[in-house]
Amino acid sequence: MCPAHRLDVIGEIKRKLKDGEKCIVVSTTLIEAGVDVDFPVVYRVMCGLDSIIQSAGRCNRERKYDVAYVFVFDFEENDYKLNSKSAYANYLNQRRSITEIVASKYNDVSSPEAIKEYFDILFTNMDGSELDKKSIIKRLNKGYNLSMPKDFIFDFEDIADDFKIIDNNTYSVIVKYDQNAIKIIHELEYVAFNKDLLRKLQKYAVNLYKHEYIKLKQINAVKDYGENISILINPEDYSKETGIIIIDELGIAEFI
Repeated sequence: MCPAHRLDVIGEIKRKLKDGEKCIVVSTTLIEAGVDVDFPVVYRVMCGLDSIIQSAGRCNRERKYDVAYVFVFDFEENDYKLNSKSAYANYLNQRRSITEIVASKYNDVSSPEAIKEYFDILFTNMDGSELDKKSIIKRLNKGYNLSMPKDFIFDFEDIADDFKIIDNNTYSVIVKYDQNAIKIIHELEYVAFNKDLLRKLQKYAVNLYKHEYIKLKQINAVKDYGENISILINPEDYSKETGIIIIDELGIAEFI
């Protein structure tokens, strides 16, 4: 979903909660941080303690209820458990295991002591290279002269390029979410490259991974505009329920 769409959905969630309507939200970890919603009950699949506590922060945060519950559960069926082929499988499994160790020792896993032990174990078992795979800290320290603290002798640009929270290159696809988006897109298509218009369109942009973007390119669903920026051509390729529609398989073309 584009940011404008997410805000609309979160707004509807807040309205239902405020009016006392039935409201069930199934979400990715996106809702764990920076989203101010207040549910009477939260269910969270077993994971790292930090994520569990973040999820708990979406339960009774406004203290409306004398008692509220956070349930941490695990799946019985292996098909629903963590994907062992995932690049993050080992890391996520490690966090789960450490959480189980800490939970067996503390009645209150949200206590400062429990949280400290969780991170102590987590970082003790981590290889130093995992925390700084591109040696950014090492390069910064090497380029800093204690005798001349105002002088920095390292390459800012190279380090900035290497410092990415998400390594995968992403492509921004702008969607025709509402009439305002359509109006700005129309302006963008008939003027020279304009940063101000692109800034206005940020709330209508969806960042896709390369393989997702390629699928859209193969069916001519997007029109390129500048580097790593495209426009979703057909509004019908954007769902009000799930966002950009990306087909799983392209199928095989037959030429007669």
